[in-house]
Amino acid sequence: MNSMETDFKKVAEILKSEFGLKSLRGLSNSEAGQAREKLIKKFLSDYLPSTWHPESGFIRDSVGHRSKQIDVIINDDSILKPLPYDSGKGLFFVESVGVAIAVKSVLDKQQLRDAAENLMSVKKLRRAYPDGTKRILGNYERRIADIVPCFIFGFATRTTVSTLMKNLRAYNEERDIPPEEQIEGIFTLDDG
Repeated sequence: MNSMETDFKKVAEILKSEFGLKSLRGLSNSEAGQAREKLIKKFLSDYLPSTWHPESGFIRDSVGHRSKQIDVIINDDSILKPLPYDSGKGLFFVESVGVAIAVKSVLDKQQLRDAAENLMSVKKLRRAYPDGTKRILGNYERRIADIVPCFIFGFATRTTVSTLMKNLRAYNEERDIPPEEQIEGIFTLDDG
């Protein structure tokens, strides 16, 4: 029987082929980073339901907090489309955001911390609901329902996924981040 790890490695191999990463050689770091973000957005557009759109920009909540710039924001356009904001970046409202993703070309301890720090600006935002809205939630769901899930995606790593997870746990402990505000996951193209 195949393990989940085996399945995801197979998917990663196909994605590497689809992404044509060799074509990024010779680009500046900034250009390569933008190209990688476009690859992720295209991949997500191909596989997400039609109302969900991956774009880049800033997320705002109803009490005036705004995130730092986020590489990939998966937005439910059936709730509210992003507003045009800054050089092709959108201004999103947290109520319509499904997921935020930080994209890194090479994921190491420092890049992981940089990505986590950026995503913490999203984790501080809270969704608001109109008065009278009825929501039936258990204790755990109640703690996480208003917080946007966040992930880190690396095209390559300089370490193993288990070391990255260890580094992320250390980051959470150093900053005393409650479980519901921690990054949900790390994905790497070269290691699953």
